[in-house]
Amino acid sequence: MKFSVLMSVYVNDNVQALIEALESLKNQNLPADEVVIVCDGPVSNELNDVLAGYKKLLPMKLVPLDINVGLGAALNHGLKVVSNEWVFRMDSDDICLTNRFESQIEVIKRNPNLDVVGGWIEEFEKSPGDTRSYRKVPESNKSIYSALSRYSSFNHVTVAFKKKSVLDVGSYMGGRNFQEDYYLWLRMAVNNYEFYNLPIVLVHVRAGDAMLGRRGGWQYYKNEMFINYYGFSNGLISKGTFLTNIIIKFFTRMSPLMVRKLVYKTARYYINKKGE
Repeated sequence: MKFSVLMSVYVNDNVQALIEALESLKNQNLPADEVVIVCDGPVSNELNDVLAGYKKLLPMKLVPLDINVGLGAALNHGLKVVSNEWVFRMDSDDICLTNRFESQIEVIKRNPNLDVVGGWIEEFEKSPGDTRSYRKVPESNKSIYSALSRYSSFNHVTVAFKKKSVLDVGSYMGGRNFQEDYYLWLRMAVNNYEFYNLPIVLVHVRAGDAMLGRRGGWQYYKNEMFINYYGFSNGLISKGTFLTNIIIKFFTRMSPLMVRKLVYKTARYYINKKGE
């Protein structure tokens, strides 16, 4: 069964982190047949050198963009050139476990009706093993749908999806400071697509203040409420949950980083309990 990996690289990406990400692709028990990497605008010479080196080691297809367009738009450009039906997402600073693709492909082969297959992540600060936390997500289709009313019940960097299913609902939408993945899952849920999460860690993810710093501010909050309203207006989010989200997320997004870190830690505990 052939499959592709889709990721995006931009000028501020860390060179060493990119090397570790690409190494994790090279070391998979079941290697990808194609690795599509979108260069979201011009990147540094160092990043270009890394990509050129790994192009000899991986079945890589580079998609250069003249300007930086943001993650969602960059992924859409990449989807246009992806060759295979199943597409595995990955970020340029994360590390896949060696059995990631193998584990997900086994599930996909047994359940050909599935449209999105994800799993858990382990968050680390400097290197895998110095674990900050896990993000466990619901396993079954029913529990994933239920959790979508409160949060994105997929870890975006772990998902594999059918290219056609994603394209049929409009693919990634939204600009910068936008939860393009959450919006995508909601639109797929409205159209009754089939979801599943493996109850195991698939990807090591870098976490820290930089990530939380991007998840705040007025524009981020407005975009988040736009997505929540979509879920509410389509019956995926109840009126009570929608009103609660308006209040809680306003407090969270407009709070100082220290407060946001505390809220994030508390939310992670709650999500992990639900994911067990």
